[in-house]
Amino acid sequence: LFCTVLCCICSGAILSITMWGRMRGCGKNAVGQAWKLEHLVERLPCNMDALLNDSVLTVNMPKMIVVQNRRLGFILRILQLTTVVGMIWYGFWNGGCYREFTPTGFRQSLWSRAVMPKTAHRPHCLQPKSYWYNLSHISSARPTGCKWLPHESSYADPSSYTVGVQGLFFPLHIQDEIVGFSSSCQNDGSCNTSDDFFLENPEDQLLSIFHGFEVGSSDGSWVARGVSTDARITTGPALGGQRSTNGEMVTHIVRADGSSCSVGGRSVWMAVDSQLGITGSLGEWLECAGVTLDTNPRVLSPDMPQGLAPHLRTMGFSLQVRLDYRNVREMNHVDCTMSVRVLPAWTVRKHTDIIDHPGTGDSGRPIVSRSRRTMGASVSLKVTGAFERFDFERTLRFFVDSIVLMQVPIYFIRFLALFCMGSLSSVYRRARSTKVSLFRDFTSALARMMVASSAYRHLIGAAWDDPATELPGLTQGMMFEQMRDVFAEPIQSGVLQVDDLRRMTATLFTNLDKDGTGEIGCSEFIQAFISHDAIKVEDVAHFFSRYGKKRKVSSVLRGWLDDSYQLREESYKAARQQQIVSSRTGNIQMDQEQAGAESKSSSSIVTSISETFSESGDARLDGTGINESQHHNVPGAGVSALMLADVQQSEAGTPRRSLKWLQDEIVTLRENTPRDGLKSVWAQTMQQQGATSTYASSSRELDYLSLLSALQVVLADVERRLEKLEIKDMEG
Repeated sequence: LFCTVLCCICSGAILSITMWGRMRGCGKNAVGQAWKLEHLVERLPCNMDALLNDSVLTVNMPKMIVVQNRRLGFILRILQLTTVVGMIWYGFWNGGCYREFTPTGFRQSLWSRAVMPKTAHRPHCLQPKSYWYNLSHISSARPTGCKWLPHESSYADPSSYTVGVQGLFFPLHIQDEIVGFSSSCQNDGSCNTSDDFFLENPEDQLLSIFHGFEVGSSDGSWVARGVSTDARITTGPALGGQRSTNGEMVTHIVRADGSSCSVGGRSVWMAVDSQLGITGSLGEWLECAGVTLDTNPRVLSPDMPQGLAPHLRTMGFSLQVRLDYRNVREMNHVDCTMSVRVLPAWTVRKHTDIIDHPGTGDSGRPIVSRSRRTMGASVSLKVTGAFERFDFERTLRFFVDSIVLMQVPIYFIRFLALFCMGSLSSVYRRARSTKVSLFRDFTSALARMMVASSAYRHLIGAAWDDPATELPGLTQGMMFEQMRDVFAEPIQSGVLQVDDLRRMTATLFTNLDKDGTGEIGCSEFIQAFISHDAIKVEDVAHFFSRYGKKRKVSSVLRGWLDDSYQLREESYKAARQQQIVSSRTGNIQMDQEQAGAESKSSSSIVTSISETFSESGDARLDGTGINESQHHNVPGAGVSALMLADVQQSEAGTPRRSLKWLQDEIVTLRENTPRDGLKSVWAQTMQQQGATSTYASSSRELDYLSLLSALQVVLADVERRLEKLEIKDMEG
């Protein structure tokens, strides 16, 4: 685009300066400047005028080839219909015209509430030895029972902190190391004890989830927000401005397979039900994940059979709650799909406490240090999903892509038609493409031009041997008569009136009469006849012209880039060789025919002159038919020495005369030619015996006749020389 605009600006500037120079052309200086500018335009590598008129200031319309084949047409329409249906599905049902936004968490939080044990008859409390394990250097466990710790049933977990949300940690398995210092203990005053136990009812602890989303453009001009406790979804600017209410959000709790899962007595939570959070026990959340606290972690991670405890309760795990937000495209409804996933991994929290423990002994109150190692469930939230919103840019791109894809069926059918249908494909290929070769197309162009010239001669009733420049013009009346014959049937049927035909003829005649002379010449008719052809008369003339005005730079570039000129030179060489062979053969035959004709002509002249002078008896003729007593020698080579018998000689025996000799002979003839001229003298030679005294009374008449014969010989010699020079010029 930049190059096109730059070319337009430069072309306009050059043309404007040229026109300005022409308009100022009152003085010689201005005219000279204008001529220099025009010369500069001509010397440019490209034709700027053609660039403007044929490329820039035009509208290009493609030419269409219509193949009338019903089967191919039916297949094409089926493919196009399938493409349209696919594009509509992709654009409107699959989101091709919508921009996708990724939501983030908004006002999310996790809460827990301790629940008193309902029963102590639980397997992990009644049979703790079944949970013992020893993983050598990794970990070991020997729980002895269960304890109820109301203040440590759950607590905030900074290590499971997510974006905007601090995680929760539910203890499951605790191992304590207690170290006390007192005089009643060992020799060094330290007393070491350990304790290994389960929490009594971690499955019954309640977990409440508050969640929400925020999604919008990167510049903050459009942001949508929604929370689980509010039935409204608001949209508008991120900061300030008026926000509008569009719809509500609904939370669906599902399993890993997509089926509904009930937490807190329901699987679908509306905003009115979530005022205190989406609440359920830890056991219910684990059930939605498809596990329990006694599940073997190796089942969840079969690729990690080593280094795992036999139960989730003894090693801990990560409980991830996924929140997937999706919207209806009008943004009047948002669905949040909540699912739970358990990630088996060692989840350990360690902390050390320093406490005072009342005791007995001489030292009074000993100091006790407790190191607690807790395995439990770490709960966190993860936000996923996508929001779709109508976007004009993507819609425009969708339509552009649709236009491109609609061409695929056309290209497919075109390939079948052009290459897969045998001989019919050859016809289609020729009809589809027009091969342009200047050297080859000149033949057909010249043939059409000659047909146009012949048609013009027929229209005006001219003879075939009249020169084209001397032919009379085609008048408007003659054109009207021809047009009336062409439109005879529409006039008879009443579709076209005679007055309409006259106006049509006048309009066409004005367009064809380019020079405004009131007549259509032969050249104008030919130009109109070949107006739709790519090759014009001047193109043929320029192509075959070897000597013209000084070539432009574009002509030089054309010689480098176009191979038509190479083909032209090769054809020239072939034509020269053929002409040389034919000229040699033709010259021999022509010389023989010419010699025979000249022999007959000279013999008749000599016989006529001899008879004339023999009847008159005034003079005696020599062998050349010239009176010896009245013979006059012309300065130069001597005309009397030119024997008429030389005309009958072959090319090798023909006397060679110089141009100087011919010039002297012509000058002498001019000086001695009678007023009536050679025509009168030649007419007198054809007279009978009554004209004998005229020849006898002059000393130059017979020399004229001899010179005419000599001129025939000289002209034949000149023609042969010119032919040889032309052959040499063509070869060189």
